[in-house]
Amino acid sequence: MKSFFAGFEKRALVGTAFGAGVGAGGAYATAKKEMEVSKLREATIEKSPSLSAFIKKLQPGDVIYSGSVSGDGGEDIAKKLGLKTIPFLGGNLKYHVMLHTGKGKVVESIRRPEGDKKPDTAEISLSSKFKGMRRGEYTLTAYRPIDADRISSNAAVDKARSLIGGKYPDNKQMFAKAMKTLVGVPGDKSKIDKNDPLVCQDVAIKAYPNKFGKRHLTSAEMQYNQNFIPVAKAGDYGYDSAERILAESAYPVAKAFRAGLQGATVGGVTDILRKALKNKRR
Repeated sequence: MKSFFAGFEKRALVGTAFGAGVGAGGAYATAKKEMEVSKLREATIEKSPSLSAFIKKLQPGDVIYSGSVSGDGGEDIAKKLGLKTIPFLGGNLKYHVMLHTGKGKVVESIRRPEGDKKPDTAEISLSSKFKGMRRGEYTLTAYRPIDADRISSNAAVDKARSLIGGKYPDNKQMFAKAMKTLVGVPGDKSKIDKNDPLVCQDVAIKAYPNKFGKRHLTSAEMQYNQNFIPVAKAGDYGYDSAERILAESAYPVAKAFRAGLQGATVGGVTDILRKALKNKRR
């Protein structure tokens, strides 16, 4: 046993550091590219002058990403910190995910305010959700699967509606979910149902399990998915200049951190196996 560990610490540290560096560097560059490509893709579609005009462009099964001054779900935690914390991790302010079911209605999962009789996961109208808001107080972008047809879109709507009545995670469950997302735990997409704590991303992933690679994803990662194309956008809500610099740096850094952890693990395990094989041959 002593001979096995002899010199291992140095090798493990070198391998772990190398793996972390390679993983983090590649992920940072990839995230930067994702953000740039996303901007270019969204630049190809005309912004709707109003919410009603935006709704007219939608089809059942469209995935909608949104952000607003009112916040959704865990955004109340961010507000207590005095920061747009959750959107910072996504690189933009569209941190909430909904699935359009038709006629301006969506299925969403948020933490409802006290006194709201609707379940956390419910079907609501977009008009009521953004009622009274000016264009500068919300931002919306709708994405559609590149191979969308009526059959697959209706199936997606049915899957999303099957979650209605589900509950949003409590703070402890939300923290665990955030940590899994941060470190890159894939999660089991097949376990998304109304009896499981549901965040907003789960609605879209349930609707399109074959188009999203895993369950634990940020809304930004979902927006950068090449299986979907942007079809409509509306609203002017955004960061100020200082916040934008921070936000556009935070997403690549978060991706790099995750990849660094994974690379470090691979590097460390590789060194252990190499050392074990070398000792076995002696």
